[in-house]
Amino acid sequence: MVPLDDCREPVFNTPEHQNLYAEVMALPAKYRLPLYLYYYEGYTAAEVGELLGLGPSTVRTRLARAREKLKAQLREE
Repeated sequence: MVPLDDCREPVFNTPEHQNLYAEVMALPAKYRLPLYLYYYEGYTAAEVGELLGLGPSTVRTRLARAREKLKAQLREE
């Protein structure tokens, strides 16, 4: 698997999407990786789990916590 730091940054249509991506990339790796793979790469929770060596329920929990952290970060701005 290629580390996210080595991946090309996607091109966004709006500043809001660019800001959201920046916030996603600022998350701790345990939340950033599942979120990125799920939302930006289109993998299912089960596929993300296989890639990261996690169970699907763990992936779903991390996705939920990542969304909570993103909401909190975005409210601060």
